[in-house]
Amino acid sequence: MRKFPHLLILLIIFIPPTIITPTTAETLPIIDGAVDSAWDAGFEYKVSMTNGAILNLTILYTSSDIYFLVVLPHNSADDEIIQDTTIKHDYFGIEFDRNGDNVIMGVESSPDDMMIIDYDKPGLIDMYMHSYKAFEDIDNQGVDNGEGQSGTNDGNLIYEFRKPLNSGDINGYDIELKDGDQFQIMLAFWDDKNPHTAAEFTNVYKDGSQFMKFTVGNAVNSNTDGDLSSNVIAGIVVLISVVLTLLLSKFKPKKK
Repeated sequence: MRKFPHLLILLIIFIPPTIITPTTAETLPIIDGAVDSAWDAGFEYKVSMTNGAILNLTILYTSSDIYFLVVLPHNSADDEIIQDTTIKHDYFGIEFDRNGDNVIMGVESSPDDMMIIDYDKPGLIDMYMHSYKAFEDIDNQGVDNGEGQSGTNDGNLIYEFRKPLNSGDINGYDIELKDGDQFQIMLAFWDDKNPHTAAEFTNVYKDGSQFMKFTVGNAVNSNTDGDLSSNVIAGIVVLISVVLTLLLSKFKPKKK
């Protein structure tokens, strides 16, 4: 009787590892301005801003939504997001390059999608932009889709967002995404004195683009400063398993 010890190895390799990814996370973040443990399932990145701040960005995907967590140090003298409740407040926003033209705010025939949070007010404002002007979705018979809330923690400003991958809000010019689609975003502070026309600080212009590129359901991105989550390591393990499988499949038992 011939023995094939390599078959046992192949069977072991073919057993898929158990991987917890953002798309299979059982617990989803509560959008309340406080960071809970559900964010641990997300992909983490560090983003350099034009005012010198380094913010932490976490993105978590589900089959129907994208979740964004922004943790921003509140220690810079240039920080425009004021916590003093007696004066005006600024906004933090995420712009989506809806038509992929790599143009900030888009054009009138094809606006960009955006969601913003006012630090001093609850909830999210769903907007679209073109020609360096911003408009609320509801003013164009659109719908406020998604959730948003701000908060503070250990000297940091917290911004939590939830956005549908495909809201179906045509009048609100919402971006339409599905698993595997690439999308581009820009992070920005918006001056409260004139919120519809100017951004004070944005993510740093890198690699020829103001936008950062991401893929729905995937940790790989461009134009951030790295620091991916442990999910990437799990992906590498799967890749190694596949390579070993292909190599071992070339070996055949010798005939006696």
